[in-house]
Amino acid sequence: MEKINNLEDVDENSDIIDMWTPLNFDSNENYKFVSDNDLYNLISDVVYYFVAVPVIYIISKVMFGLKIEGKENLEKTNKAAITISNHIHFLDCAMIGLAMFPKRIYYTASDGSFKMPIVRHLVKLLNALPISDNLNSKKRLLLAIDDLLSKGEKVHFYPEASMWPYHKKIRKFKNGAFEVAVRNNVPIIPIVFKFREVTGLRKFIKEKPFITLKILEPVYPNTEVPRREQIENLKEAISKAMKEESRNLYEEI
Repeated sequence: MEKINNLEDVDENSDIIDMWTPLNFDSNENYKFVSDNDLYNLISDVVYYFVAVPVIYIISKVMFGLKIEGKENLEKTNKAAITISNHIHFLDCAMIGLAMFPKRIYYTASDGSFKMPIVRHLVKLLNALPISDNLNSKKRLLLAIDDLLSKGEKVHFYPEASMWPYHKKIRKFKNGAFEVAVRNNVPIIPIVFKFREVTGLRKFIKEKPFITLKILEPVYPNTEVPRREQIENLKEAISKAMKEESRNLYEEI
């Protein structure tokens, strides 16, 4: 695993970490993005609620000092929604899962995550939906997401498209999440990961800052303007709100 250190000339949506992906994975026409196997889904729920959540909670609190704010904003929408966030850590999807607890959420993820030993099982357990470069697979993924939203589920996107560990700024957004929200006429719930100073005894042994997850108020598409304008307005408004929120604590680090 290699990381690019000089980010000045790097495209904001590009990968800066070269992940080890030795396994094969193909989300072809036989791949089911959402399982309809009752036994598998039962096992998934049991493992998620009784194993994954307790472990993730302890790790997030002890190692990363995770603090969750704004959870009341989740109650300001109907059930179906798109959630988005900046992408700053390997486990930030698991942290979002804690914020949504006891509800479960689906995540879009690079299919590279499904090519990594152990990680592929974790992301599958977390209801990850693989994004492929294959056009047919992308179409099938979008149909699966539309179906989930029609059933009142929440689906998470990373509009920055790639992970930049502990990056303090909100990067340029791609259109995908906003197009899906407008097409399905569902709100977007922005989530901002930001950082704060390490306190207590951990400041003597921990180099990285603590993590705060802040859930902002939902933003709805403006259906009174053309679709393309809805998408751009939604993206611009949410990007502005997330940037403003992200500045709140960075100056303290």
